[in-house]
Amino acid sequence: YVEEDYNLMAVNAFTPTSTDPRNQTFMPFALTQRANINFVLTIIDGRDGGVVYQTSDASLPWDGTDIRSGRRSETPQVYVWKAVILNPATNEPTEYRGTITMN
Repeated sequence: YVEEDYNLMAVNAFTPTSTDPRNQTFMPFALTQRANINFVLTIIDGRDGGVVYQTSDASLPWDGTDIRSGRRSETPQVYVWKAVILNPATNEPTEYRGTITMN
């Protein structure tokens, strides 16, 4: 029995300056494992609601750079992420969301 939603196996924190490359970026793990998935991942700044990052390519995870300024955001900071699945599997939700802390 799993009480929590599946939520694409997304981590809840990452550290762009980490020495461990597995912890330097954010991409929900399930998006990297499914073949032929069409999605849009959006990272939203919880302070002002602005879009900080958006991609539809699982090989381009977010590295903490704010597309509005071209610079890495200040840390620590909590962001909202939303993944919209454009070709969901049968009975799969079309939208997943969560929070990610950038340390």
